Amino acid sequence: MTLAVRNFGAGKVVAQHITDATANRKVSVNTLDIADQRSIETFVAGWKVPLHILVNNAGIMALPSLERTSAGWEMQFATSFLGHFALTVGLHDALAAADGARIVSLSSSANMIAPVFFDDLHFDFLPYDPFVAYGQSKTACVLLAVEAARRWARDGIMANALNPVRLPRIFRSTRGA
Repeated sequence: MTLAVRNFGAGKVVAQHITDATANRKVSVNTLDIADQRSIETFVAGWKVPLHILVNNAGIMALPSLERTSAGWEMQFATSFLGHFALTVGLHDALAAADGARIVSLSSSANMIAPVFFDDLHFDFLPYDPFVAYGQSKTACVLLAVEAARRWARDGIMANALNPVRLPRIFRSTRGA
């Protein structure tokens, strides 16, 4: 298991907790800034083994003012979608090599707030709204899962998106079943 994290020190702490809880001695940590395309390219270039599961979980929510990446992209869309898109596409061959890989993209019910504004993804013209920006990034996450599932089914890759806030209810309703 490899944890891809922006903060290597914090990642090491989490890796140790996972190792302690599971006795899995194969937990490693690699640096990855999902909002930085160069960081993603470096991470992908270093990946050399089949990948059985990819969990796209990084994200930020409702930044009060418009923030941009060094590339000029709206930060929420860059972090919650564009980075995951680049990582997922970049790791396609490793996922296909796993023969039965799974991609899980974490979204939220915010995908119901906004579509993807393809004509102005980065709020260059539209007035910035933190929840609309967040909603469009989560809609894009769902679309990534749908399209990856469609395009990569023949490669043995399944993709899904889920709302993690709803998971505890599911687990509570199935206890003892």
